[in-house]
Amino acid sequence: MSTPITLPTLAEGASLKLSETHNPNDVGFATVVKGDKSKTKPPVDAVVVDHGMISDKNDAPKLRVLAIVVKGTGVDGKDLVGRDCVFDMGFDANQADYTLASLRLMGFNFRDVDAANEMLKRNPSDPKAQAACAAAEEAFMARLNDPTQSEGCGTKVINLKFEESEFPVGSGNIYRRLALGGITQPMSKLDATATKAKLGGIFSKLAASKDGPPKREGNSGGANASAPRNGSSPPPAVQGGGIAPDSEMPF
Repeated sequence: MSTPITLPTLAEGASLKLSETHNPNDVGFATVVKGDKSKTKPPVDAVVVDHGMISDKNDAPKLRVLAIVVKGTGVDGKDLVGRDCVFDMGFDANQADYTLASLRLMGFNFRDVDAANEMLKRNPSDPKAQAACAAAEEAFMARLNDPTQSEGCGTKVINLKFEESEFPVGSGNIYRRLALGGITQPMSKLDATATKAKLGGIFSKLAASKDGPPKREGNSGGANASAPRNGSSPPPAVQGGGIAPDSEMPF
């Protein structure tokens, strides 16, 4: 288990526990303003402190998450350290993959899920593997309502981007909520163990590097065009795994 993160002094009105007063459609600040690139701040660093399952007004299950800002400023330039913020994570067909990927990023415990899945991959017809998967699913759902067991609270810093928008445009109705793709992971140093876990199995590429980059079809260089010498990689999908709201309409 990770070492708990020391939280800053809470701002006035901030809380470490979810309540009915927390509004995911207006957290009270924003780091970007929709349609105005001049009003942009980096995502805040935040630590999750509480979470629990809810049913929204459309009877859709969501995980409501409460976090405390440990670093960052709003578009108005005000320091946000110690402020709380809340957001919902959905589980419908368009949201579940992103939600679950983000929960891993946030530190939630998936160990029993992964172990059961390995059993199932080795022998899909094994009743014990099937039972392990069912048990892991049930245990994971229970942890979504138990911050003391989820391992998703207090141990990881995440980046959160909150967007200010008006809907409908011209209505004066202002929303300040988690942006699409708004949950990301801060850059971190990899130790030897983590490097091995992420890069293990690249021996064939190490050996092939002696001959230089592979040739590939290029837009202007023909069939023998070389790959870019310093091509950049796209960010991992999990880092872009923010949670889409049900629609652009507020709940």
